[in-house]
Amino acid sequence: MVKCGLDGIVAEFHYWSYGEGAERAMIPRREVVEEELREIAEKHGAVVSSEKVSKSSLSGWIGWPRLLRYSVVVVRVAGDDRKRVETCLREIFEEYGRPDEVPSALFGSKREGRKIIELVLREL
Repeated sequence: MVKCGLDGIVAEFHYWSYGEGAERAMIPRREVVEEELREIAEKHGAVVSSEKVSKSSLSGWIGWPRLLRYSVVVVRVAGDDRKRVETCLREIFEEYGRPDEVPSALFGSKREGRKIIELVLREL
């Protein structure tokens, strides 16, 4: 988890990439590169982290279930200033496209981050 102080804002979003045996249900995009994310974040005075997580799920008809494997790149952008987080998110979304998932956030810094993500996505 990114640490940026007590009053910091944390915006989390996910990009999916399907593995073998899964349909590609998203717009093709290039691979998310953590070094590029860091450069974008540094330029805007924010902090970024990413991690790749493997997941699996059942899909298909009742009589023909299939196990689909896919990976999720979890990206977290953090900062103490709302405007810096917003401009960083805008550049990331312009570079890599809209995120496939923005997880729900009920409290505090992640809730504020989700609001900023929704604002930036409406503008794009």
